[in-house]
Amino acid sequence: LPELKAVLINEHHLEKTLKNKSLEVLQELAVTKGVATDYEFQKVKEGWLGKPKGMLQILFERGHINPSIEKPSTYFAKEGRIHPITGQATPETSLMDMMDLQKDFKKEECYMMWLLGKQ
Repeated sequence: LPELKAVLINEHHLEKTLKNKSLEVLQELAVTKGVATDYEFQKVKEGWLGKPKGMLQILFERGHINPSIEKPSTYFAKEGRIHPITGQATPETSLMDMMDLQKDFKKEECYMMWLLGKQ
């Protein structure tokens, strides 16, 4: 309804005519003016195109993060979750430790280094 009103106001200058009109009246007016009354919108699932991925996403895509873990962002930590008894970081929950095992990422230059190298 707001989109239809906007088209009728912007393209046909009908501000005063549209005040407090029902949907049926607006649709009838739109048809007489040749304005479409049905619009199809394709819902797009947002992805990673053009966006930086974090360690968790990269490891998940490579199969190192178990998909059955409900909230992996709370289970894993950059340097590992601290064990409540020992007070030490647990390596199996460390994103950094898991990334260190990815041979192609060891050779990869970070964006900042790449940017500095361009100068």
